[in-house]
Amino acid sequence: MVDITIAIPTLNSGATLGMTLESLRSLGSMARVILVDSHSSDQTLEIAKLFSIEIRTCPPGNLYEAVNVGLSDTDTEWVTYLNSDDVMYANTLATRIEGLRSAPIDISYGAVDFIDGDGRFLRSWKPARETALLPLYQAGYSAMLQQGTLIRRELFEKLGGFSTKYRYVADADFWFRALEAGAQFRYAGSATVAAFRLHRAQITQ
Repeated sequence: MVDITIAIPTLNSGATLGMTLESLRSLGSMARVILVDSHSSDQTLEIAKLFSIEIRTCPPGNLYEAVNVGLSDTDTEWVTYLNSDDVMYANTLATRIEGLRSAPIDISYGAVDFIDGDGRFLRSWKPARETALLPLYQAGYSAMLQQGTLIRRELFEKLGGFSTKYRYVADADFWFRALEAGAQFRYAGSATVAAFRLHRAQITQ
C-alpha cells in the first residue's frame, strides 16, 4: 500500500541527491517518490535513474512550483516534499504514518537535526508545540521546519498547494493558512524526523 507521495525538487543536485534518495530507500512500496527536475546539467538525472524513481520536469525559478508539480495527480493519504540536500529518517516516518491511520490529524511535524555539508551531525532543533503555533506565526515567527512534515492530501488540495508567489517562504505561508483554516496539527514528540543540511550553496543561505 502506498501511503505517502514525496516530491523532491532538483536543480544540479548531484553532490547531495544520492544521500537524500538513500534515506528513503527502506520505505519501499509505502512511498511514491517523485523527482521534479528543472533542467539540471550535472549528474542529477543519472543518480535519480539509479534509484528507479519517477522523474518529472518543471521550468527553473520557483522551488514551490516544482513541489506542486510533484504532488499533483496523486491519491495517497499523505504528501510532503524533501529538499535534494536533506535527509528523511525513514524508520521514524513509517512509525508516524502507522500511528496516524485512524487519527483526525491534518499535519504531523517534529524535531529536526542540522547536518553540515558532509552530512555530519551539528545540533537538533525542536519546534513549538501545537497550541503555540498560530500565535507565533501571527507574530511573524516560523515555529516549525518543513523537513519531515506530513500533510494530509485533502488539506493540501483544499488550500491549493504551496503559493508560487513566494520564492523562499511558501512553506511557512502554507502552515499559516492551514492554522487559520483550523487544520489539526500534531507534534511527533521526542522522535527526530529528518535532517536539514547547512551549506553555502543552499537557497536559504
